[in-house]
Amino acid sequence: MKKRMFIVGGSLLLILVVIACIYPLTQKKESQNFAENSTDISVEAKVDEYQSLEAIENNVEIIVKVEKTSEEEPIIWRNEHGSVYFVGTIGNVKITEIYKNESDRQLETGDTIPVFENEAYDSKENVTYHVADYKKMSEGKEYILFLNYSDGDQWYVLCSAVWGKYPLDNSEPILYKGDDSRAVMDSSYDLIDQIGLEVIDKYH
Repeated sequence: MKKRMFIVGGSLLLILVVIACIYPLTQKKESQNFAENSTDISVEAKVDEYQSLEAIENNVEIIVKVEKTSEEEPIIWRNEHGSVYFVGTIGNVKITEIYKNESDRQLETGDTIPVFENEAYDSKENVTYHVADYKKMSEGKEYILFLNYSDGDQWYVLCSAVWGKYPLDNSEPILYKGDDSRAVMDSSYDLIDQIGLEVIDKYH
């Protein structure tokens, strides 16, 4: 039953991404690749919130320290009218330490696993989507991830989209925080930052 709830929860998060063009709030910034400005769009999405690190730990099957090594091409799905309805990026991460694995997945230190990240760059429109203000992992950086495995998709999903990824470099923001970003409740930013400090203290 617990596993079924994890899978349903992961699928629900993916379904929520279909609102990637609803109620966008934008922030302009200079693009290094284009003459014109690129656009970051913070996309509202309903996600479960957590009040403590312990609550996050208890809601996942897997806790690992990883280094992001690479990523796949962004996933941008459009309907017949050309409107975006699904976005994301598969980040490939190498496991450097395993703290918890109660899943049926055989994981070992050194394994590289695919993780679904709720951010994607749309080169056609020169837009970067941040679903629920998710900020993508950077290659070469280390993170503590709180994960479940999505059997249907064959990739790993972060706890409640934005509550499952914490950089070990405390100068790196956990969430995308554009000037107009309000995709999650304001109180969640402070709480996630506080939990991030607790994660570093406990796992680093």
